[in-house]
Amino acid sequence: MPKVPIEENYLESDEFRFDGKAALILSGGGARGGYQIGCWKALKDHGIKIAGVYGTSVGSINAAAVAMDNFELATELWKNMDYSTVMEITPEVESVIQMAKAKVGIREVFMGIKLLMDGRGIDITPLRQCLHSRVDEEYVRKSGIDFGLVTYSLSDMRPVMLYINEIPRGMLVDYILASANYPVFKREEFDRRKFIDGGVYINIPIDMARKKGFTSMVVIDIGTKSLIDRLRVIAGTFDRDKTLYIRPKRHFGSPMQFEREITMKYLIEGYLDTLTALGVVQGSYTYIYETEDILAKLFWSIDEETFSRALGILNIERKKTESPMYFYFRQLLPLLEVGFKTYGSKRILCDLADYTFELMEIEELELYSGFDFFEAISAKPPVSFENVRGATINDIPLAGLLEMLSLVYRKSRFRVKRPARFDLYRSSLDFLGAK
Repeated sequence: MPKVPIEENYLESDEFRFDGKAALILSGGGARGGYQIGCWKALKDHGIKIAGVYGTSVGSINAAAVAMDNFELATELWKNMDYSTVMEITPEVESVIQMAKAKVGIREVFMGIKLLMDGRGIDITPLRQCLHSRVDEEYVRKSGIDFGLVTYSLSDMRPVMLYINEIPRGMLVDYILASANYPVFKREEFDRRKFIDGGVYINIPIDMARKKGFTSMVVIDIGTKSLIDRLRVIAGTFDRDKTLYIRPKRHFGSPMQFEREITMKYLIEGYLDTLTALGVVQGSYTYIYETEDILAKLFWSIDEETFSRALGILNIERKKTESPMYFYFRQLLPLLEVGFKTYGSKRILCDLADYTFELMEIEELELYSGFDFFEAISAKPPVSFENVRGATINDIPLAGLLEMLSLVYRKSRFRVKRPARFDLYRSSLDFLGAK
């Protein structure tokens, strides 16, 4: 039987909706965990109600924050996360950290990690203290949001999957640390058993949600998929679920890079990637949010002289019977649809903006609208289209197209504005990105 990529078994529709409450599944991924908090904020902004949360490794840490429904606490934790928050910085640990930052050969890093393991692993007392001061176990138990985690017992050589009512009182942080016991960490040991990271068995504990009756789920996957994850997909066990699958568009660091600059990027990317998964924004390079058919409204609202000048930029001869709307819908739009392999004026505008911003090397981890696109190509002093010279869309020179659209934008009677919810998204991004 051929292997099936796990992504193909999740629904990624344009306008994703759940009929009721959903379960949140948080994978392991170490230092990338801030991404999941950014995702959570986007889900909250869209009113998606989380009734159960289940995590592996760092996902279990974030799951506790979700169960407490304390987004501000979780954000503060990740914004201040660094190596010293997680582990005792010994000379050996510092050596491996510096080698990883310097991107030296994998052999040297591996040898450094082996030395740590020979010393029985990295001491994570700082992380233990951090969680004890922030995780309110009683609140998790009484929150009304079901909670579960996965760890692996080395003593019994079997996985341990526990719901909150199965975790002995006073032991929640211990089991979270057992779930997040990364292989280079000192082994968690209690109840005469040693534990290791739950990701060695399963990194996406979706079955924990299904056993609680959930069929609507959000999976936030920031790590690698275990063999069990892949076998479940191949066996088709996800068929009856309605699951929103979210994964980073790009990675900025390894699971062991606890650096604030990287964490800040993950917080923002998680928010933006979730908007993409929900069908709110578009873009393969950056993130474009638009709700109106702006191009049609701009062409509808130009005078004859402007229309003739616009056609002249692309060396198109004006036909007597040709109107701006006829030109746009019957000539220009079909060419762009074929060029971008998509359909519809709103989608075309987003694809055009995304493609242009990539060529212009505009900041990628940012939210833009149609207004921002037209302002960028119509800037004063006039923007240089040097970076797009030679680029074409279905044989249309991009530089000429942008010059034409800039003219139409400046001369049109229609005033382009950002969409109504743009300020909400912008406010959330500002909060996530604030240091």
